[in-house]
Amino acid sequence: ELIKSEVRAVLNKVFELGNGDIARGTVLAFEAGVLDVPFAPAACNAGKILPVRDNTGAIRVLEAGAVPLPKDILDLHHDYVAERA
Repeated sequence: ELIKSEVRAVLNKVFELGNGDIARGTVLAFEAGVLDVPFAPAACNAGKILPVRDNTGAIRVLEAGAVPLPKDILDLHHDYVAERA
């Protein structure tokens, strides 16, 4: 359910940016940093999202950049990361 909620939030913004056109929205989302890939070498990628692993080895979001993840989801990621400290 967590992944579904994350994907839904991002894709809703992509559709919004493209006024319903997923292709146009994708281009605009990369330009805006809404779609972001950590450590990607492509210049069109913002590279602001910062993933880390939690105690179980799962990937968590430490910094979301412009990726539109809801606050409750970011808080959950931060809680899992805080357990490492």
